[in-house]
Amino acid sequence: MSLKFTFPVDIESIYALLTDPDFLVDRNVALGDIESECEAEETASKLLIKMKRTRDLDLPAFLANVLGGNPVFNTEEQWRTVKNHYEGSSTTTVGGQPGTVHTEFTLSPTRKGCEYQISHNAKIKIPIVGRKVEKYIVSKAAEDVKKEMYYLRSVLGS
Repeated sequence: MSLKFTFPVDIESIYALLTDPDFLVDRNVALGDIESECEAEETASKLLIKMKRTRDLDLPAFLANVLGGNPVFNTEEQWRTVKNHYEGSSTTTVGGQPGTVHTEFTLSPTRKGCEYQISHNAKIKIPIVGRKVEKYIVSKAAEDVKKEMYYLRSVLGS
């Protein structure tokens, strides 16, 4: 599933927020995380962001039995500068469960600001319900990204 968001703000301002550990923790807590930790490390070729989030989720029964209450999400996100834009990817695992959510994203300038595009896919290795869990997780990830982008817009005042 791919989503696209436009902002009437320059690319550097959006990139600064999307890669700022303090902003990310504040956003996560504002959107309902019980706990959120984030750190960033810059190298010559990329920016690495590590996030650990504890979430209180209202899960469907088929997933609640697998994840239990308040799952912990661990995300490693990498951003790279490519010509006049940024691109990256992330991998998220959930509290030792057999699967990952992989995300690809780009942040590109436009004539009136910038555009953020993001897509998710999940690979869950649980017999019988794996495909059903993958569909649910990708759908939920899309909902979460929409909330994150609305939060970003509110911070920007746009």
